[in-house]
This record gives sequence, structure tokens and C-alpha cells, in this order.
Amino acid sequence: MTSCAHSLITLKRHCQVARGAEIANATAFLASDDSSFAHETELFVDGGQT
Repeated sequence: MTSCAHSLITLKRHCQVARGAEIANATAFLASDDSSFAHETELFVDGGQT
């Protein structure tokens, strides 16, 4: 099996859908003062799939 094929199989095994609380936590972070140094960036809430 090639390295690329192995990586895709491994990725498929770990694929899951984000829970509502995980999306809400990211939204709350962006709305809070804790994100004051986050400028012009994208926050991916996808479990590291991107």
C-alpha cells in the first residue's frame, strides 16, 4: 500500500462530525476578549482534517 493510500485510510477512520458544543466553544472564543489578537484568520473547527 502506498503512503498516500495509507494516509487516506487513516484519515477516514478518524473522521467525525463536530458536536454542537465544539462549534459553540469556537464561537464563544471569537466573541470573547481572549481572541483580541486573532486578526484576519480562519478558525477551522474540523478536528484537524484541514
